Amino acid sequence: MHLRRSKRLAGLGAGLLLLAACTGGEGTPSRSNAPSPRANAPSPSENDGDSGQAVGAPSGEWLERACTLTPELVKRIRRDVFPGRSPELIAVPQEPNYFGGFIGTSHSGPWDYVQEVPLAFYGPGHIRSQGRIAVEHEPTVTDLAPTLAELLGTDWPDDRPGRAISDALQPGTAPPKLVVVVVWDGGGLNTLRAFPQAWPNLRRIMRSGTWVAATVGSSPSVTPAIHANIGTGAFPSQHGVVDIDIRSGDDTIDSFEDGTPENLEIPTLADLYDVTTDNKAMVGMFGSNAWHYGMMSRGTFHPGGDKDIAALVATDGSKLIGHRRWYSFPPYLNEAGDFGENIRATDLEDGQLDSLWLGNDVLSNTYDAKQTPALAIYTTEVIKSLLEHEDFGRDEVTDLFFVNYKPIDLVGHRWNMLSPEGRSVLRQTDEELGELEAFLNGLVGQGNWVMALTADHGQTPTANATTAWPIDMAELMTDIADRFGVPQRLFDRTRPGHFWLDVPTMEEAGITPEDIADFISDYRLEGNTSQSRPLTEKYAGRADEHLFSSAWPSRFTDDVWGCVRSGAP
Repeated sequence: MHLRRSKRLAGLGAGLLLLAACTGGEGTPSRSNAPSPRANAPSPSENDGDSGQAVGAPSGEWLERACTLTPELVKRIRRDVFPGRSPELIAVPQEPNYFGGFIGTSHSGPWDYVQEVPLAFYGPGHIRSQGRIAVEHEPTVTDLAPTLAELLGTDWPDDRPGRAISDALQPGTAPPKLVVVVVWDGGGLNTLRAFPQAWPNLRRIMRSGTWVAATVGSSPSVTPAIHANIGTGAFPSQHGVVDIDIRSGDDTIDSFEDGTPENLEIPTLADLYDVTTDNKAMVGMFGSNAWHYGMMSRGTFHPGGDKDIAALVATDGSKLIGHRRWYSFPPYLNEAGDFGENIRATDLEDGQLDSLWLGNDVLSNTYDAKQTPALAIYTTEVIKSLLEHEDFGRDEVTDLFFVNYKPIDLVGHRWNMLSPEGRSVLRQTDEELGELEAFLNGLVGQGNWVMALTADHGQTPTANATTAWPIDMAELMTDIADRFGVPQRLFDRTRPGHFWLDVPTMEEAGITPEDIADFISDYRLEGNTSQSRPLTEKYAGRADEHLFSSAWPSRFTDDVWGCVRSGAP
C-alpha cells in the first residue's frame, strides 16, 4: 500500500514471581485467489465431533498409547490437522524429549513450555492500564486479530476461534493513528522466566497496559503456522499453514514457497481491514523470512488487496529482499539501516574489534551475525526508516505495521535459550522495544498509537539441563527402514513430530501408516543411540524407556480426540 504515500503528499522461580508482579488482577487457497472449500469451514474445537477426516476402525498399540494423552495436548495437535496439507503421520515425544541435539533443540510440540506466550496490549488512551487479567475463554494468540479488529471498528468473521479481549480496550475512544504488532520470535513465557531481569521494558508495558498469559494454541509450535494464527485469528485446521512444510499433491513444499501467500487459505486482519479503507491504510512488515507474511497479509493475492510493504532479511544477512509479485519493496529500503555498523557496535561491546561476540567467532560474516544482538538493532533501524518514509500514522486512516524480532529464536537454536548468548539477545531485544516506543511517541505522538506484543513459541532447554533425550531423527528414520526391510526412503519429508510418507514405496512394500505408528510408539531410548551419541552414564538404567508418548496416522486424529475425552480407545 505504498500508493497512499503519494496521496498524502498530494494531500523460572524468580521469573515466575516477576511475571506475577506484572499482574493488575487475578489470572492465569488453494492456488487461485478464490478460497478453497475448506477456507470457510469452522475450526475444530473441543465440541466438534468430526473435522472432515477419513475414518475407519483404528486399533493397535499406537491407539492405546495415544489414548493416554491429555485432552489438552491432543486438542492442540488436532487444531493443526488440514487434510491434504498435514503429514500422514504424527508423533508426540514423551515430555521432555524433543527432536534435536544436546545443544541445538527444536521447539515444536503441544506442551505448555513451548506453547505459553505473553499476549500484551499497550497504548495510553486506547488500552486500559490494568496489568494481567483473566478472561472467560481459553486465551490464545488467535485473540490478537479480533481484539485489534474491535479496536479498529472492523467487522470480524464469526467462524474463527479467536475472541476479542474487549476488556483490554478503553471504551469510547476513536481508533489510534497507528497499530504496531510486535512478535518476539521464541520469546515465550519460559524464555522470559529464564532471565527475569533481562526485559524491564516489556515488563513495564505489560504492567502499564493489559496482558494475558496465552498459548499459541496449536501444535506444532513453529514460526509459519503460529504467525498465521496471529494474523488470521484462526488455527491451521482453517488457515492451512500446518508447518514449515506442507503436502501439495504428491509433493511436499515450503508453506510460503518462493514468497507466495497462496497457501494461506483465509484473509488476515490486515486483508479484511484494508479493503474497508479502499486500500488507503498503510500496511507494512519487517521480518526475516516469508513465513512471517502470515501475520500481515496476502498482499495482492487477496481479492481487492494491494501491494503491502514487506521487507525481509536475506538468508545470508547481506541485504534486504522482497517478493514483488504480491508485495511492495520500495528501493530506499536498500539503504535503510546499517547492519555492518550494527555488527561493529556489537563487536566493540567487549572493547576489542576482533569479530568475537561472547567468545564466538560470528561477526566476520552477516549470516552468523544475524544470530547476535546486531540483528535486533538493525531491525529497529529499518522500521524507523520505513515508517518515516511512508508517513505511517500521519492522517485519519489507521495504519498497521508488523515486525518480527528474530535473534532470540536464532540464538536458541544455536546455543540454547539458557546460554549467556540467550540472555544477551533477550536483553537487546528488550532495549529495542524501549527504543521503538520512544520513536513512535516522536513519530505520531503519545496517545496516538497502540502496540500488541506476543511470541510465536517458547523454547526448549538443552538436554544437558534436563532429563530429556534429544531424539536423532536420522537414526529414527534408519531404524524404521531397517525394521521394515526397505532401503529406500519411507518419507517424503520429516519435521519434528511430522512425517510425510512416501506412499508408493510403502504400498510396494505392504507397509501401512499404522505399522510405522506402532513402531514409533514402542521405540526405546537405546534404539536411538549411535556411535556418535552413546548411552552415557546420565541415561544409565533408562535404555528401555519409551521415547514417544504415541504416534498415529493423522487421518485418525478425531478418533484419538474422541478416546482422550472418553477415557477409552
